[in-house]
Amino acid sequence: MSAANPAPGGSPYAAAAPLYWAAGWRGILPLPPGAKKPVPVGWTGRDGQWPSVADIYAWAEDRTGANLGLRMPHHIIGIDVDAYGDKTGETTLLEAEAKWGPLPSTWRSTSRDDGTSGIRLYRIPQDLSWPGEVGPDIEIIRWCHRYTVAWPSVHPEGRTYRWIDPDGVNRIGDVPEVDQLPDLPESWVVGLTHGEADNDLPKADLNDIAANIWLKNHGDGTPCRAMRRAADRYTSDLAASKGSRHDAGLYGQRRITALAAEGHAGALEAMGRLYRAFTDAATRPGKDQRSITEAQAEWLRGLAGAIRLAAAQPEGDGDPCDAPFSDLIATTQQQAGPAVPEPIPTPQQPAAPEPDGEPAVRERTSWWPVDLEPALTGDNPEPEPAYLTRDDKQPLIYPAKVNGIIGESESGKTWIALLAVQQAITDAINVTYLDFEDTAPGIIQRLLTMSTDPDALRAHLAYIGPDQGLDALSSTDLAEHLDTWQPGLVVVDGVNAAMTLLGLDLISNTDATRFAQTLLRPIAARGAAVLYVDHTPKSKDNDTKGGIGAQAKRAMTTGAAFKVEIIKAFGKGQDGKLRMRVDKDRPGHIRGASLPGSGGHWAGDVTITSLDDGTLDISIAAPGEHRGEAKLFRPTHLMEKVSAFLSTLPDGVSKNNIEKEVNGNNDAKRAAVDALVAEGYAERSSGPRGAVIVRHVRLYTELNDLTSPTSPDLAPTSPKDPAGSCTGDFASSPPPLRGRGEVAATLGEDQNSLTSPTSPKQEQACRACGVIINRSDDILVAGRCKDCRLAGREVTA
Repeated sequence: MSAANPAPGGSPYAAAAPLYWAAGWRGILPLPPGAKKPVPVGWTGRDGQWPSVADIYAWAEDRTGANLGLRMPHHIIGIDVDAYGDKTGETTLLEAEAKWGPLPSTWRSTSRDDGTSGIRLYRIPQDLSWPGEVGPDIEIIRWCHRYTVAWPSVHPEGRTYRWIDPDGVNRIGDVPEVDQLPDLPESWVVGLTHGEADNDLPKADLNDIAANIWLKNHGDGTPCRAMRRAADRYTSDLAASKGSRHDAGLYGQRRITALAAEGHAGALEAMGRLYRAFTDAATRPGKDQRSITEAQAEWLRGLAGAIRLAAAQPEGDGDPCDAPFSDLIATTQQQAGPAVPEPIPTPQQPAAPEPDGEPAVRERTSWWPVDLEPALTGDNPEPEPAYLTRDDKQPLIYPAKVNGIIGESESGKTWIALLAVQQAITDAINVTYLDFEDTAPGIIQRLLTMSTDPDALRAHLAYIGPDQGLDALSSTDLAEHLDTWQPGLVVVDGVNAAMTLLGLDLISNTDATRFAQTLLRPIAARGAAVLYVDHTPKSKDNDTKGGIGAQAKRAMTTGAAFKVEIIKAFGKGQDGKLRMRVDKDRPGHIRGASLPGSGGHWAGDVTITSLDDGTLDISIAAPGEHRGEAKLFRPTHLMEKVSAFLSTLPDGVSKNNIEKEVNGNNDAKRAAVDALVAEGYAERSSGPRGAVIVRHVRLYTELNDLTSPTSPDLAPTSPKDPAGSCTGDFASSPPPLRGRGEVAATLGEDQNSLTSPTSPKQEQACRACGVIINRSDDILVAGRCKDCRLAGREVTA
């Protein structure tokens, strides 16, 4: 569970209490603002009460700015390590791990940055007697002893508490789920408790018949989310033979009965699942195998004990999973700032009815392996482009993918998106326009100016202009609309405005990923082509990939994304022209229908024409139709150098190695490879681990262009001539080779004056082996001869 960090002046307790409750925590206690104590009297220790929903509501409303403390559940322990200043907790921890083995990775609550200090959480057997400490500067926190100060509380010294997850990642805003915590290893349990029972643990005085009646009275209904989560965890432990089968079954019984006492529904069904998993595990061949009779007897003893423990606890009123804090969340969002958006539900296939007598199979999450058979048989192929079509009938964006249009402000991005809308609704395809920057009248007026049929707009366009965060209710509304409207195209206009509205940080990679996972990808999962509109920094020197902000924004594109360049500014009564270049094309269809160039593959030119009647005509022409207006960039010098390098490596080489080994500007080198492939001098293929391998086909030289009567127009050799490059500076670099054994020409001389192969200008020393190279026989690439390149020798001087 997660939420945005509370804003200054908000209440850490009010903002986060609903999240902890949903994750299975019950002892959620208020602490003074900016302090760790005192805790409310009567809510800790063996005789302490457990707060109800009403108690938490009252604390959230009455205690402005309160910090948040967690009293441990009966089956959870906190190991509190102090390793700062003169504290010796790290040494004590190392000694304990040397004695009992390493602790498994788990969630840790801390406000410090030393990498060790903090409270580590583990599941434990709840009926044992535990000491108060592991050793010097390591205390043990239990339901009856102390509590944990947790996110988003503020330390007295001004630091904010946070959770560190089992992978060591700082997870400000995330809350650990009680039933996902790891077990404390058995060696630690025995070492700390010596197996001594906690005789003071409250237990109900029930005989076996009364215990059975208690479970029936508390176990009706379909398992709620918390009950399913607990059953999943413990049955998985049993199926995987994780730890002791006896302990896994016993801990599961105690957790399910404890949830039943809290008021959670479905204990009988959950217990049935656990029983089947336990008897399967206990009778499995191997060490400590039991007969079915022995397994059943062991099960009944454990269940009776678990019910006596649960029956001694205060009982809840209603199922705690029934969103008891929806009003509190709505109230505290105004105090704490917008919460992280709730992902819109993904479409689900209706479950097939289960045969009588067969256990129900739970619905799998996205973390369950998908069925690969449709992909292997071709029944579920990757989609080809289907929307935003050029004049030559080539579509540019993919269905069931996230696509994008990015460009500077006022660059015409929205007009391109509206062209996609117009084309789709003209073909009677439903479209949803999710607009974070304009209004419905503004978008409709633009479409009418494009001579879009009003009846088509009425029939096939849905407009949504959100002005609130994507909470649970909002995400349900959006999901219901998508499932009933079933749009083929969904435009998300204004990524930056959308992220801001949803409380996400534009420069945070984590928040950019959340935005894609909670909004864009769930829409694409329904089969719609998602087309987002995003801004790039307004700078002519900007050559970064993707839009403004985090680099992860580019990763959210699963289809194609295009950068928009202004060729001729568009205005009222003034025609305009925009150029679309491929910024990303994950499926790969669009690059093949584009022309290579230094700024990215040229996908087409958008013409916006103002007509006499006040309307606009917008179309996209294929790039070849404008060759006379803009010459295709061909870095001829680097094309020759790359071609010569490839000719020495018959098995090909990766693009990264080309950029590493051949001197020059990387953008120009990539354009050189694109041009060589497009013109048949090289070819691309897939290599190991998805690498792109480039192989030599035939040698390219600049002389071919200079002497061929049909040679294409040459653009400048490099878009950004680096210092020391050949272009315009022949004194600082050797003349290029025109082909092994062929006549070579130096571009700095008269084109008709050819240089002799034996000219002194043709000789240079390899910087790896020192051998003098006659350039009619070899070529130096990155200062090395062919033999040194093949042998992997490095430059020494």
